[in-house]
Amino acid sequence: MPSHTRPGRLHQEVDSEMVKRTPQVDAEPPSGPGVFATPRYVWVFQCSTQLALHAATLDRRARNVPKKVCQSGEWVMKGQLIVGPKNTPMVGIDVEALVVGIEADGYYLWNADAEPLPDDLRLMR
Repeated sequence: MPSHTRPGRLHQEVDSEMVKRTPQVDAEPPSGPGVFATPRYVWVFQCSTQLALHAATLDRRARNVPKKVCQSGEWVMKGQLIVGPKNTPMVGIDVEALVVGIEADGYYLWNADAEPLPDDLRLMR
């Protein structure tokens, strides 16, 4: 098997390209139509008081996710996904709706009772 087809190598190449394009933690995350023209890290958060409530955003600190939606709680980072034109993650949520929500509002909210997260969602770096 050629080395360029090994999954580990492909993942390393995607990760190294992502690091080059990932904004600094304090930088304003990109937004608007076409933001997923290149692969992006999407950060996934869970509300600490309403465990079924989740949010996805390009902002690693979830500063743009409405705090009052997570009543009396805080957004806790649960993991990340890589979303782009050729690497849509295979997860139990509607990735197309996630993309539309992030492009329009900068974040996407969902109820995990209806769209559960996979058990293996993790931080990649």
